[in-house]
Amino acid sequence: CAWDSVAAGLVEELAAQGIPWVLIEPDPSRAAQLHGEGLMVITGEVDSAETFRLAGVERARAVFGNCDEVTNTNITLTVREVSPQVPVLAVVESGRSIDILELSGATQVLPLKLRLGEQMARRVNAGRAQTHVIGSFRNLVVAEFPVHNTPLAGRTLRESKLREICGVNVVAAWESAKLVPAQPDLVLGPSTVPLVVGTPEMIQALDEFLCIYDANYNPVVIIGGGRVGRAAARELRLRQVGFTIVEKRDEMRPRLEGLADRLVMGDAARREVLEEAGIEQAPSVLVTTADDAVNLYLCIYCRRLNPEARIICRITHQRNVASMQRAGADLTLSYARLGVEPVLAALQQRDLMFLGEGIELITSPVPAPL
Repeated sequence: CAWDSVAAGLVEELAAQGIPWVLIEPDPSRAAQLHGEGLMVITGEVDSAETFRLAGVERARAVFGNCDEVTNTNITLTVREVSPQVPVLAVVESGRSIDILELSGATQVLPLKLRLGEQMARRVNAGRAQTHVIGSFRNLVVAEFPVHNTPLAGRTLRESKLREICGVNVVAAWESAKLVPAQPDLVLGPSTVPLVVGTPEMIQALDEFLCIYDANYNPVVIIGGGRVGRAAARELRLRQVGFTIVEKRDEMRPRLEGLADRLVMGDAARREVLEEAGIEQAPSVLVTTADDAVNLYLCIYCRRLNPEARIICRITHQRNVASMQRAGADLTLSYARLGVEPVLAALQQRDLMFLGEGIELITSPVPAPL
């Protein structure tokens, strides 16, 4: 129902899978421009039942409301006038709006900024070494874990004997924010983060193996106290992980003082501010601002001040992924990709699993003997 970064990524995925789609654009001149760029677009008001009838909503696989919260509420109510059964997926900015959209008839509400913060928090290294569960597939769990300061560092995947120790299969590994295949001769370096698949019992056995290693109980540093940063902070608090928030906007102080374990007010581009936040001892750093250029600068700066930290960086534009990787980010996560994944999961009737930027999960039939 709008052309934005999420819609652009979604359209690319739908085209690759042969799934037809149509975009509704209220402004006729803007619709003509998008049509000229090769998009399947119709013009009409998104609060008009006739618009959705003409779009074929009664036979649609889903409606994706990706406007602001008020407009998405109108979209949901309007669609329900025409079709009570079509799935409606609606984006919200604030968690306070989830109930409103659900009461309006939305099938699934997507608080994307909250989910982005939670995903970033779940990927931190803090305290003792342990796995980070990132999804499940049928009866299997998908997780990742840091090699840093464990006996696995410096060994090849074959020499690690992880399958013999706890039964998990290493299916890939993160190396400098790039996912590489899990070949037997892959050397597990200090910054490697293997991606493993196994039953819940296998993942627990891996945790028991890792638990005595890489202990760093210093606070995680969160740069940025906006919606994403605050969502990450709440997730870390649930996990009982200590954290410090760095925020330069003084008007944000009242919101953050009751949330942060420790709050440092100031510009993170200044060394004394980061040092006050404990950057040099932090096990992980979350860079959460909405400006890619600022995040790129902060990523370089944090990497210089703490070469050992795991840096997880938010990005807005896909084109900046490679630059962020070169800047020293161990993992990049974007709002746009996090918006695409739940829609694809709903269309494919599978559980949501967000592996990382540019990484897709697909299912494929295999021969019966396998």
